[in-house]
Amino acid sequence: MLGSGYAVNSMDHVNFQLEQLYPADLRLLWATLGRREYVESKYRSLGSTDLHILEFDVDEHTINVVLERRIRTSDAAVPAWARVFFVGSHVLHHQTRWTRVDPRNVEVELEIWPLGAPVRAQGGGAVIELSDRSTQLNLSFAVKCDIPAVGPKVAQIFANQMKRALDQDHGFTVSYLRQTATTTRQDPIAVK
Repeated sequence: MLGSGYAVNSMDHVNFQLEQLYPADLRLLWATLGRREYVESKYRSLGSTDLHILEFDVDEHTINVVLERRIRTSDAAVPAWARVFFVGSHVLHHQTRWTRVDPRNVEVELEIWPLGAPVRAQGGGAVIELSDRSTQLNLSFAVKCDIPAVGPKVAQIFANQMKRALDQDHGFTVSYLRQTATTTRQDPIAVK
């Protein structure tokens, strides 16, 4: 990860940004993101159970993935008052849409929330091809919780958990790309 930062902007939002580099051109990254096997391997490798891919639609300009996955969170980094929201086994709902704008640029939209909890993260950004061996993902997130009085604190805890999860996601994807770069996989959905 290149960098990230947090800023509380309002009474109930926490915003953060991140930048991640990938050792692949956009063609290879797009082909990887558009593989159901990659998505399943990633989340299982990151400790998810009960993974359910609800939608997986891929065409030459979009990759749309909606899934739910069960995660287990320990109480190590969660204050006692917030454990009811974040500790134990929870189902996370993910909606991700990648839109290929041109051969070197992709727009990204994400929405993630734990089912049954009053917190939600929405993100957006872009993937830009820097070279034939490198792409960069830039994302901005707004995490919101509508609970009176403690909403910003709950949003901050969820933002911290998301940041750790996105770091793990990045690590898995970099490793996966390095493994697949040794094979000659073609982009099945190349923009013409």
